[in-house]
Amino acid sequence: GTGGRAGEQDCEADGDATRMPGRSEQLFAATADRRRERDAKMGGGEAGETYQLLRSFLRANSKAPRDLAYHLVQEHPATSWKVGRMYQVIRHELGFACYKDVQHRLLMRKSDLHLVSSDMQNCVSTVGPPGSYFGPVDLSVVQRFCGRMQDLLIKVQTSGSKILVYCVHDSPQARTNAAFLLGAFLILNRGSSALEAAMPFDCIRPYPLLSFRDASTKASERGERGERGERGERATLTLLDVLSALARGKALGWFNLATFNASEYLDWGSPEGGLLHVISPKLVSFRSPSDTPCFISFGVTSIAPAAYAPKLLECGASCVVSLGAPFEYSPEDFASFGLSHYSLDWPPGVLLTDEMVRRFLAICDEEPGAVALHDEPGLERMGILMANFLVSRNGFSPDEAVAWIRLVRPGSILAEQHEALRAFSKTSEDSSLRSVPPKRWGGVDISDGGGSH
Repeated sequence: GTGGRAGEQDCEADGDATRMPGRSEQLFAATADRRRERDAKMGGGEAGETYQLLRSFLRANSKAPRDLAYHLVQEHPATSWKVGRMYQVIRHELGFACYKDVQHRLLMRKSDLHLVSSDMQNCVSTVGPPGSYFGPVDLSVVQRFCGRMQDLLIKVQTSGSKILVYCVHDSPQARTNAAFLLGAFLILNRGSSALEAAMPFDCIRPYPLLSFRDASTKASERGERGERGERGERATLTLLDVLSALARGKALGWFNLATFNASEYLDWGSPEGGLLHVISPKLVSFRSPSDTPCFISFGVTSIAPAAYAPKLLECGASCVVSLGAPFEYSPEDFASFGLSHYSLDWPPGVLLTDEMVRRFLAICDEEPGAVALHDEPGLERMGILMANFLVSRNGFSPDEAVAWIRLVRPGSILAEQHEALRAFSKTSEDSSLRSVPPKRWGGVDISDGGGSH
């Protein structure tokens, strides 16, 4: 894999690390036993979600791509968390570390390390009360980070044999988004699977990363100490969820570092620009338009249909869908630009129904172009419909769908909606609306024993 061994720079090499994958089941069992003994001696909490999934997955799936899974276990042994320690992300090339203060960072300097840092992991959109929303950084930050890391790696490699180490001031939020950005770099620049990208961090004990959460999640449900990225009482997203969503978006051609227009994305996605986001080639979201200018917030007013229409056409839209009524414009305003108009009634207090999803999917299937959605001001219910489309038509898991939409449109989908999506995907009376368990794991296709998607 491209994601190298995750471990401390000064750690001792494992005795079994030189063994090659593809050995017998007896050797695999013996290796697992030795690893359990070593992990028991380490103590201090549990490993991350991917590491736990890897072990349980190998025990439960005899047809899994065992060579790859065995290789990942060998390359990513459980290791202890310590501020100031360097963890390798790509062997002999890229590392990750956290520091307490500037003086501590100076002490971390070594002749074979090239330390760099930035504030990109802190570029998280503000949604809801201060500190309430903690989502992954958006796609513009991902593109900027990947470009910078690629340039720095080339510079370091041409100047000597130093290892590039990305350093962040230690906090659960900073280290979590830094881990996501480094994982995104592995996926987008090095062709890693989501599992390979998450493993350098998920094998660390105690798990140092937070779960990504919506703005409605209470403090007691967030895991603020950063000791575990587990799912609590409210629906959250793990590092693997978000990296899997990014890998799927890349595989579908929805996000390309070379062609992504960050300036346009930020302009139209801003409150002043109408919060217009292209979720996929089939889905566009935007703020509810109005025929007459009305105040929304300081410096922000509503946008007329005539101002939205050219951009929607540029995005390939063939219709506009309004969730709820009344709306503050005439459908003819869009019809004059060749855009069909649909209005879906959404009863108050209802999260999701089969009929509602069926009607929306029927519109998407019938329309030749993209479907542009907007909701009644302040309700923001379109995210859960778009997530259902990604699940039923594009093969996303419910958590991947939520993660992708939040990457494109930060702040979308509250925990209550996320939970409803999970439940709906399992229990819908209409089997065509339910999610199909993907024949893959961590971005690795397991339907025929191996291969990446």
